[in-house]
Amino acid sequence: MNNLYIFAGVNGAGKSTFYIKQLENLDFYGARINSDEIVREFGDWRNQDDQTRAGKLALKLRKHYLERGVDFNIETTLSGKGIVKFIEEAKEKGYHITLYYVGLNSVELSKQRVAIRASKNGHSIDEAILERRYKQSFENLAKIMPLCDKFYIYDNSEFIKDEQEQKFSNLKLVAEKSTKDGLIERYSNAKWFEDVFFKSCDTKKATNSQDIKESKINTNRIQKR
Repeated sequence: MNNLYIFAGVNGAGKSTFYIKQLENLDFYGARINSDEIVREFGDWRNQDDQTRAGKLALKLRKHYLERGVDFNIETTLSGKGIVKFIEEAKEKGYHITLYYVGLNSVELSKQRVAIRASKNGHSIDEAILERRYKQSFENLAKIMPLCDKFYIYDNSEFIKDEQEQKFSNLKLVAEKSTKDGLIERYSNAKWFEDVFFKSCDTKKATNSQDIKESKINTNRIQKR
C-alpha cells in the first residue's frame, strides 16, 4: 500500500519543527514536498515570482508521485480548494493517508508566531493572507479528516520562552484516529477544534456513520511518538 503523510496546520503553528522532530525520532515519511523549502533552493521568499515557481513545482511533484505510486509527504496550511481535491484523488488511488495537524487558538497567535519567525530572518506573510488561511485551514481540516486512515491533531498554543530562544514546545495531543479500530479518541480540549470536530462528523455522516470515543488518556503519551 502506498503512503501519503500530511504535515498540516495554520501558519506559525510549528509544522516544520514538528516534522524535524519526527525525523530525529528516526521516523521517515518518503519523499518530501514543501514549497517553502523548494523556494529556498533557487530563490527568495520575498519574490512573488519565485514563490509562484516553487508552488508550481510542488504541484508537479505531487502529481508525479501520485501517478507513480510513490510514498511521500507534504507540508501544507490546508488553505485553498486544490488541497482537498488532491487528498480526495490520493484516496481514490488507494493511498493510505496519515495526517499530522497542528493548530493554534487564534489568528492573532498565528500572526505573533509568524512575526517572531520573521524577526529571526524567516519568511514573513501578509496579515490578510494569514487571516484567510487560518479560517480555510480549519474548514478544510473538517473536510479531510474522514478521508484519513489515521490522524493526529495537536494544539501548540501555549508559548514557551527560555533565555536563549523562543520555543513552541508545549505541544498537546488533542485527538487521534488509528487504523486499529477506526475510532476517534479525544485527549485534551482545544477551543479551535470543537467546530472542526463536529463538522467532520457531519461530513462523515454524508456517507456512513462514525463511532466517536471519548478518552482521558494522559497527553504526555505524545512524547513517545
